[in-house]
Amino acid sequence: MRIEAHLPLPVERSVAVGTGRMLPLGAGLVVVSWFEGDAAARFGILDTRDGSWKRGKGVSGVIQDAVGDPSLDRAWLLCSYGLFEIELSTATVTRRLRRGLGTHQSTLTPLGNATVGVSSRFGKTVAVVSTESMELVGRMRVPAPDVTVGDEASRLFMSFQAGLAREAHHLAPSGKSVAIPRAASALAIGAHVAYLPSRESTYGELHPLGSIAWYDTTRMRSSEVGPDVGATRLLAHTADGHLLASEGDRGLLVLDATGRDVVERVNVPAGVVDVIPLASEVLLWQGRPHQWPHITVLAGVAGTSGASPLAASTTHAEPIPPSSTSARKATELQLEGHTLWAGESLSGITAERITLLDCRTEITDDPEARPVIRDLNLRRLRMRRSQISGAVIEDLTIEGLDTDIPSGFVRGCEIRRVTLRGRVGPLSLFPEITKYRGHEREWEVHRALYERRLQDPEWMLDLRDARGPIYVRGHPSRFFLLNPEIHAVVPFENAISAPWRDIDFGRSHFSVTLDDLVRYGWEDATLIANPRDKHFADELRVIAELRERGIANA
Repeated sequence: MRIEAHLPLPVERSVAVGTGRMLPLGAGLVVVSWFEGDAAARFGILDTRDGSWKRGKGVSGVIQDAVGDPSLDRAWLLCSYGLFEIELSTATVTRRLRRGLGTHQSTLTPLGNATVGVSSRFGKTVAVVSTESMELVGRMRVPAPDVTVGDEASRLFMSFQAGLAREAHHLAPSGKSVAIPRAASALAIGAHVAYLPSRESTYGELHPLGSIAWYDTTRMRSSEVGPDVGATRLLAHTADGHLLASEGDRGLLVLDATGRDVVERVNVPAGVVDVIPLASEVLLWQGRPHQWPHITVLAGVAGTSGASPLAASTTHAEPIPPSSTSARKATELQLEGHTLWAGESLSGITAERITLLDCRTEITDDPEARPVIRDLNLRRLRMRRSQISGAVIEDLTIEGLDTDIPSGFVRGCEIRRVTLRGRVGPLSLFPEITKYRGHEREWEVHRALYERRLQDPEWMLDLRDARGPIYVRGHPSRFFLLNPEIHAVVPFENAISAPWRDIDFGRSHFSVTLDDLVRYGWEDATLIANPRDKHFADELRVIAELRERGIANA
């Protein structure tokens, strides 16, 4: 019979909205991270031998990965904003390293000889850090690994996300990268790697097919793919070889050592983010401590002994019910790898210091099922490798929007009453979604929706107090609230009839915008000068001359 219990987090204040991780440190120690109060990053070290906690603070951002060495009473925590060394016995930060690592690294790999590797998803290099000096001592040009196989003498770095692997001898890369299967998830067990065969979507995302295959690193060859067992992510393996995997976002799968047969299915309504199998129990982490501020302890699961002193020492605790989205307020929020699916909505959030990593909205050909983003009040929104396309966006106020180039392309969204203030961009607004082969139906539906939107006089964007590289590609200016000091509008009729090609545009981009206006026949073009650009003077001069010639409207 399975025993289930909840081990509460050692929270002293209310848990803020955010993500968290649960990671093993060795010798029965586990680290868990969460946000507390005004989004202060906190962590706890759980001793699974007696259920005791030690609270810690002093780290910056979410813990992404961890490596422990209990024999030295030390652990190293890779967080959103640096690498931190902690003393295990006291849960205090002793040293930190930020310089040279960048932000939002995701993987910490023990490399032997008192070194660890720091890398980010899809990265092409691994930063080598000495744990003795807490200094960056080099970089290896190897794929950022999902898994590694081998030891310090010879180690194989494998990125199933990128479909590449490369060997390194004593931290020196050897030979060229070789192709391996692309997979959404992988787990190393000895010289073999279990992975989830995946299909690649139009947008480059990997969707697992539910089956498990094995990769032999001694022969660099895959085995036969097993039957569909419904696995969506590989999590861990038990001491006797059982595989643990998630089944969608509602269940835990216990598979045999081959991954071909389901031994047990465990219903987990809150979902599974991290799993740590122990000798006599399995620890589950839901990853949303603001809703579920505890660790779930399962005893009697296949692959464990069933006698659980940890589960016996805890009591069942009811989860905190999810808070109403209309009342939720947070001061830091980070989402990674999240998709707002068709039929879903995000609304009623006031937040500060938000980071979106690898997030996107789903594009659908059902107009009524488009993802909806509504009623948000955000400050300091940061987006990296994210995509907003084909969504309904209404009643937003964003003060400070920092994007990389891919995240700044907003395509085919139905926008109403969105206000941007402060530093913004780079931001490029397109009326249509990208037309991919095989997805013509979606493009046609969204094009028709945009034509319908043009009949609605409601304004789209207030750009009067926005400053930055902002480009409007095809949207009529009548839908924008503009600042005449730095904005101007050129109607299509003026662009084709009035002389403007002899103007010295300097280093401004306005000549390209006017060329596109003539080429594509837009209603007009909105010219936006960027006060933060070193060519701002050229942009203002061009706007003034266009107005003097009667080509640009105020």
